[in-house]
Amino acid sequence: MKFISLHQINLVIKHKITNISALQFFQILRYSTLVLISVLFAKSKFSQITIGEYETLLFIAGGVSFFWINSLIKSFLSIFNDEKNRNSDIFNFYLLISFFSVILFFTLKLFIINNIAELRDVNYLELFLYYILLLGGSSITEYILLAKNKIKEIFVYGIVSYFLQLLLIVLSIYYFKNFEYVLYSLIFINILRNIYTFSLVAKYSILKFSYSFMKENIKLSIPLMLSFVLSGSSQYIDGIIVKYKFNDATFAVFRYGTKEFPLLVILSDALSNAMIREFNKENLITTLKKLKQKSLNLINLLFPISILLLIFSSYLFQYVFNKQFIESSTVFDIYLLLIISRLVFPQTIFLGLKNSKTIFIASLIEFIINVIFSLFLVQFLGIQGVALATVIAFICEKIFLIYVLKAKYNISVNQYINTKSLLIFSIILVSTFILKYFIL
Repeated sequence: MKFISLHQINLVIKHKITNISALQFFQILRYSTLVLISVLFAKSKFSQITIGEYETLLFIAGGVSFFWINSLIKSFLSIFNDEKNRNSDIFNFYLLISFFSVILFFTLKLFIINNIAELRDVNYLELFLYYILLLGGSSITEYILLAKNKIKEIFVYGIVSYFLQLLLIVLSIYYFKNFEYVLYSLIFINILRNIYTFSLVAKYSILKFSYSFMKENIKLSIPLMLSFVLSGSSQYIDGIIVKYKFNDATFAVFRYGTKEFPLLVILSDALSNAMIREFNKENLITTLKKLKQKSLNLINLLFPISILLLIFSSYLFQYVFNKQFIESSTVFDIYLLLIISRLVFPQTIFLGLKNSKTIFIASLIEFIINVIFSLFLVQFLGIQGVALATVIAFICEKIFLIYVLKAKYNISVNQYINTKSLLIFSIILVSTFILKYFIL
C-alpha cells in the first residue's frame, strides 16, 4: 500500500490554494460575518430602531469610504513592484490610505455633521467617526498580504480577525446587552487590525516617502474613484425614479429585489483584484490565459447556482420574507442576468495595463444608458423595467471595454474568456428566464 507523504499533501494544497482562492475565501468570510451579525441583531432584544441605527451607521461608513478605498487598492495592486525584497511602495500606499482617512474624519467631524440635519439626528455618529477613521488601515491588510503572495497568512488573518469580531459583538449583544459596546467592539477590532497592518508595513517595506509612487497611484486612482461614484449614483437614481413613480410599498418591493447574488459579487471582485497583480509578475499572454481559466471556474460554479435561484426565487422570497415581497423576486431574477456581464473581465486587464481612464469612460456610458433606459422602460414595465435597464447598461459597458481592448491593444475576448461556455450558460439562463415568465 502506497501512502501519501505530508510533503506531497503540502504540495497539493499549495498547488490548489492560490492567492486568488485565498482572497475569495477572505471576502466570503467577511461577508458571512456581517450577515451573521445582522441575524444576531435581529434575534436579540434590541429594538428595530436600535438595529436600524446600527445599519444606518454601517451604511454611512460604506457610503463615504468605499469609492476611495477600493480605488486606491486597485491602483496599488496595479503598480506595486515586488522585484526587490523590500521597497517603499507598501509604506507609501499605507500613507496614502491614512491621509485620506484623516481628511475624511476631520471633514465629517468639523464641517458635514454639524451642517446636515439628517446626520445630526443619527445617534452615536460622533463615536462611529473613530470607526471610519480606522476603516482605511483595516481594509488594506489582506491586499498587502496578497501583494507579497502570503497565502497562508491571508487565511489565518481572516479566520482570527473575523472570529474575534464576531466574539466581541456576541458578548456586546447577549452578555452586556449594550449597543454602545457594539460600537466600542468595532473600534477595538479595527485598532488591532491597524496595528497588524502597520507591522506588515514595517516588515515588508522601507519607511521612505516616494513622490513618484504617490503621483502614479493618485493619477491611476482618480478615474476609478469617479467610476465608483457613477456606479453608486446609478443605484441612487434608480431608487429616485421608483420613489417618484410609485408609492412607498412598491419602493420597498424594489429595494428588496435589487440584491445581486452575493457570491457572484464577492468571487468575481476577488478574482479581479487578485488578477491585477499578475500583470506585474508574468507576461501578458500567460496572464490572459490564467484569467481565462480562473473565470471559467467561476462560470462553471456560479451559472448553475444562478439558474437554480432563478427557478426557485419566488418560493425563496416567500419563505425568507413573506408573500408581500413575492414581486421582489421578479426584480431579483432580472438582476441574476447580471452574471452574463459580471464574469467578463476586460476592466481587470485595463487596470493591469494601468489604464483607468477607459474604465471611467465606460462607467460614464453605463451611467447614461442606465438613466435613459430606466426612464423609458419604467413607463412600460414598471419597477422591472428599471432593473432591466441596469442589466442593459452593464452589458453595454462590457461591450465598450471589449471593443476598446481589441482596438487599442489587439486583445480579443477569446484570449481572456471562455466564450463557448459563457454563451452556452447564458443561453440556458435567459431561456430559463423566458420559460418562467413568458411561457409557463
